[in-house]
Amino acid sequence: MTSNNWSIIQTFIFILAFTYILFQSPIVDSNPIINEIMINPLENDNTHEWIEIYNPTNKSINMSQWTITDNFQTDTLEPYMIIGNNSMILPSNQYCIITDKGTELYNNTTIPSNILLLTVDDLSIGNGLGNLNDMIILKNQTGYHVDSVEWGEDYPEIPGEPIPSIQEAMSIIRTTFIDTNNSINDFKETHTPTPGDTNIYTSKGNISITMAPSFIPKAYTSDSYSLPFSIQIQLQNFSSSNFYEMKVAIQADNSTHSIASQTWDLNQWQYSDRYLFNITPNETGSYSQWVHLRFNTNYKTYKEYITHQQTAFFHIKIREKTITTEFNKEVNLLDMDTSTKNAIPGGYYVTTLTENELSPPQNQRLLLSNKNSEILSIYSSENNSINEGLSSTDGFVKLSCPTGSNYTLYFLNENNQKIMIKDNITISQGQYNTRIKTETSSFETKPQKSITIPLTIENTGDFNDTYTVKIEDISHGWHAKPSIKTIQIASKHHENISIKVTQSSIQRNEFSHGTLLLFIQSQKDLDSQDLHSFSFEIIAPDLTIPNIKTYDSNWNEIDTIGQGRNLKIKAYCKNTGNKNASNVYVSFFCDTIDDDHYIGSKTYEDIGKYQKYPSILLDTSRLSLGKHTIYVIVDHEENIKELDEYNNENQIEFTITNTSPTKIEKQLLISEFYYHNYPGIANEYLSIYNPSNISINLTGFYLTNTPFKNYEDQCIIQFPNNSFIKAFSHLYITQKAGSFYNQTGFQADFEYKENTNENIVQMIGSTSFTMGNTGDAVALKNSFNHSIDFICYGNISFHNHTHWNQSSIPLGSPGQIYKRMQENNFYIDTNTMEDFNHSRIFFIGQTDLKPFSFQGNYPLSLFVSPDSSYQAISDVLKKADFSIQINMYEFTNMHLCNQLINCLQRNVSITILMEGSPVGGISDEGYYILNRLSEYGADIYFIKQDIRRDRYSRYSFNHAKYAIIDNETLIIESCNWAETGVPVHPSFGNREWGIIIHNQSIARYLSNIFYLDCNQSRPDIIPFHNLNHTIPADFYMGASTIYGKYEHPFLTKYLNSTATITPVFSPDTSLPLIESMIQQAQHSIYIQQLYIYPEWEGKMNPLIQELITKAQQGLDIKVIFNYNPYYKSTIIRCNETKQLFEKYGIQTQFIYTNSSPFSNIHNKGMIIDNNTVLISSINWNENSIMKNREVGVIIESTDVASYYADVFFYDWHIYDLAENQNQNFTIDQGTMMPDNMIYIVSVFMLTFIVIARDWKQRKWD
Repeated sequence: MTSNNWSIIQTFIFILAFTYILFQSPIVDSNPIINEIMINPLENDNTHEWIEIYNPTNKSINMSQWTITDNFQTDTLEPYMIIGNNSMILPSNQYCIITDKGTELYNNTTIPSNILLLTVDDLSIGNGLGNLNDMIILKNQTGYHVDSVEWGEDYPEIPGEPIPSIQEAMSIIRTTFIDTNNSINDFKETHTPTPGDTNIYTSKGNISITMAPSFIPKAYTSDSYSLPFSIQIQLQNFSSSNFYEMKVAIQADNSTHSIASQTWDLNQWQYSDRYLFNITPNETGSYSQWVHLRFNTNYKTYKEYITHQQTAFFHIKIREKTITTEFNKEVNLLDMDTSTKNAIPGGYYVTTLTENELSPPQNQRLLLSNKNSEILSIYSSENNSINEGLSSTDGFVKLSCPTGSNYTLYFLNENNQKIMIKDNITISQGQYNTRIKTETSSFETKPQKSITIPLTIENTGDFNDTYTVKIEDISHGWHAKPSIKTIQIASKHHENISIKVTQSSIQRNEFSHGTLLLFIQSQKDLDSQDLHSFSFEIIAPDLTIPNIKTYDSNWNEIDTIGQGRNLKIKAYCKNTGNKNASNVYVSFFCDTIDDDHYIGSKTYEDIGKYQKYPSILLDTSRLSLGKHTIYVIVDHEENIKELDEYNNENQIEFTITNTSPTKIEKQLLISEFYYHNYPGIANEYLSIYNPSNISINLTGFYLTNTPFKNYEDQCIIQFPNNSFIKAFSHLYITQKAGSFYNQTGFQADFEYKENTNENIVQMIGSTSFTMGNTGDAVALKNSFNHSIDFICYGNISFHNHTHWNQSSIPLGSPGQIYKRMQENNFYIDTNTMEDFNHSRIFFIGQTDLKPFSFQGNYPLSLFVSPDSSYQAISDVLKKADFSIQINMYEFTNMHLCNQLINCLQRNVSITILMEGSPVGGISDEGYYILNRLSEYGADIYFIKQDIRRDRYSRYSFNHAKYAIIDNETLIIESCNWAETGVPVHPSFGNREWGIIIHNQSIARYLSNIFYLDCNQSRPDIIPFHNLNHTIPADFYMGASTIYGKYEHPFLTKYLNSTATITPVFSPDTSLPLIESMIQQAQHSIYIQQLYIYPEWEGKMNPLIQELITKAQQGLDIKVIFNYNPYYKSTIIRCNETKQLFEKYGIQTQFIYTNSSPFSNIHNKGMIIDNNTVLISSINWNENSIMKNREVGVIIESTDVASYYADVFFYDWHIYDLAENQNQNFTIDQGTMMPDNMIYIVSVFMLTFIVIARDWKQRKWD
């Protein structure tokens, strides 16, 4: 009987049985049925077993108290409370799912929401459904046997036969609602469980090969793999919801799993005896895939069987969990050369398709066919993303085929339709092959020299061929060019060519050893190729810095150092080349490789195979906290030709920790410095100020004028142990304490050049520390070389420096000191020259007085010259009881001399301070008067400069004019005590202003200033008897009186006035106070001055600038000048000032000495708003305000100001008065009356001589 007849009989029997069952078995219509059971889930059996019940009836069924029984125990059904609706009612035509109480089924399985969910009364259905055999009986509340099923074993309680045991993850399902009470008939296994839904039955699938070559190649004897080929696999009738695994292989026979192939798994070639593909059929259960295969000659099956067989078998196996389906198909083999046997002789067709032949040419499925349309070979063109060892050139394909002719090449499109590309193709046995041959592959050269490499190309293949010659790869930094790019060579013949190799212009270590890959390729078979490697080496030195280490001062290796300490850096310099290096420089840098960060360098004549150890010292004081990098570079200038020009550098990091001054210490300031001392006087000094409220320990702190050198190289003077600076105090550090004291009047705290005073602490360090006269930079540093404060002056500047910015402090003249500016009694610290940019110029020994005012009700005596000055001063002198201090520029008034002699005779102590070098010198009259006073016991001193004796005056001139009587009365005036300054008769003399203040506090304040100026310890204070002035032996001076025609309307005015009185001193406070007076003016400014110069050292007089500003604001400003034709240059400059004033609307008037009642306008006064008046000795020139000792007083009182305003306007209208009164302001010699009529002739002549001399010697003071 044939197999086909037996299949027909089986089908007929099945139909008869099905018809019998259909008509004999009752249709289930009154009870629920067991519809599906998951017996052996992939997951945990205890938590994923379930039973599905279906209600096929037309009514709902209450399943309360129903039970489930297996082969061991019975469970009662309950509602599933976790996600169920607490119901036990199974609706008509609906499903019910029964699980155990601990089920995890619903965690990853979606159940329709209308499904009744029940559970058994414990953690397992029965005692757990048996995977191999078990049974299930469903009973209602009365114990009625509703339905049952059995598997793996025939249980007596269950009718019929059991179904066989099923595979894991498959469920058993009822295939019809007709219940035959026979499990083997009612249930089948399925791959597709459907809890809560319609059952799906999936049958066993079919496998077929829909397209494959009739011949597949064995491997060439020289190859490890055969040429690859492709087959198309088709699956049908598989479940669309399942995942399958597939293996595809080539077996030696159909009965054993003797696999000889590799399969491409879409990423790599793998042994074919593996499930390499995961597949999912489509909705119809179908799946199709192309698979690529090849033989591996190393496999045992290939060696023992395939090499001498005629045929082999395609083997396909599908697995779904534990279910497998297999398929085998026989295929013919090809012997590609004589290394194998018994198969059909084969060769290959090779071509590279172009766009014209096939578009696109890459990754297209190609096949060869004979005239009978038999498929001889199938494979994809390159680039097909398959790593089969073939050329990846687009369009390249290599198809194995039996030898023969009249073959056709086809392209297989998406629909598997064949489209012809070429025909009349002939295949011969053999292959293309080539080889590169050379005598040596290694070469040496010098830097920048080329290399010529000779070589031979051999055609070792079976066919004539044309080859492409190219450089496949060459080391970076090298270039190569072959002598020919294309060459034709007959089979088994050869040709000679050469390659020229040159070096890169950039030389690096990786370039010192180079390799070259030469590539030869057949133009007919792109797989026919050869690669040959050549190496070359450059002979040269190669300097490197393989290591760097850092140490402290004791050579302990460290990577952390306190800021300010010196870091020792040790580098390791090595020549790794094959030639010695000469004249080698090793350079060190910090953080950045440039000139600004250069540390230093070391030099070596020669470095060969022995390592060198250059080292250097780094001062860390100028480096910031945190991490830093040291760079060490050998041959930084690149003077040495090396193997590697880019490995000459190394670096090391180190960390600087904080040793900076404390917040309090950082407040320390250099408050004052004196660098240009007078010749022969070593008293340079600096002053340090502590602005904090606590004492600071200065131990180890130091001053240096070489702050940017390494600490060891700095010139320093250092504070010794236990050196403290008190809160809010200064310390003075000088070269010689004795010289310092002589010129300043107070003791220094430290000295450093010589030990001149055992009571003065000596600084530690260099006695050569000297601040430069042309410029220097001086820093105060703590013991760790941290700069706390910094000054820069003269020809040295630092822009954007940490401690200094902008230009340096301008140079001054010898004796000039520099004091830090203050604002609101706090020192200014901007680290610029502005910190020391005072409007005042300080000289050593001068006072530094601050503005100070007195307020109260004061008895005052107001007077002017020539009207009332003598009487006012004389009255005060007559009342002196115990002391008089006088500071005067010139003293030639015999009448006042006599008054003082009377005081001395009353035992009144008199001290006089005079200018020792007035313009024109001390006159004989002046010396005569001072000598008389000295003879009567007056103490007389001069401020005088004597460079020969190293005496340098503190002031250009002592030009003050004041007197203090009994420390209670103060006389301030503009006049010298001369015949014209304080004339006895009020009809002739200078115009002067003066005031007498009767107040002990103010008088004592001026007395203190007097004794500061007249300190006998100062080198510029000279006693009268040391003056060595001589006058003619016949010189005689009497007390004469000069008369004129001035009507002297202004008597002394005595008043008590509530006033604010502010003393004014030059050079201390005169400029800011006078400027402030002008700036505060609201209505009027009246000035009477001997002269006013328009410029100070090429700049506008600042007082003039203030007046112009006020004039532009519309104030009434009037200025009276003296006009003495004897001084032409002064008149010229005053005329310039007058023109400048009038340009801005300032009224100006000259009073001429030869046509007025005054010998000179010698006043130096100003009235502001008829409320404030300045009475002083201060001329408005630069010397008087900036360099002289001058004294004045500012009085804020309307009563006082009105008196002097009346005087001013009298003088303003002096010529109007003269014209109205028809006066002639000339001296009437006939009115000069002698004191002793007996000597009238002598006195007349003497008076005439005095007047003439006085006229001639009138001075601008």
